[in-house]
Amino acid sequence: MEEAIREKLRREALLKALKDTAGILPAEEYPEWETSDKTATWVRESRRIQWHRRPRLWVFAVYADS
Repeated sequence: MEEAIREKLRREALLKALKDTAGILPAEEYPEWETSDKTATWVRESRRIQWHRRPRLWVFAVYADS
């Protein structure tokens, strides 16, 4: 029962966050998010770019801690 209540509260908090932030980004400034297909392409490209950068950032982090 406790788990079900926690899950319901979590969902309500997420829904509130979505409602509170809906429309804060002007659509004309983010054409890559215009459709679900464009958004999926943007996500894939972002992940591809991050994957290529990750090793360099990791090396920098290792040397920065030295």
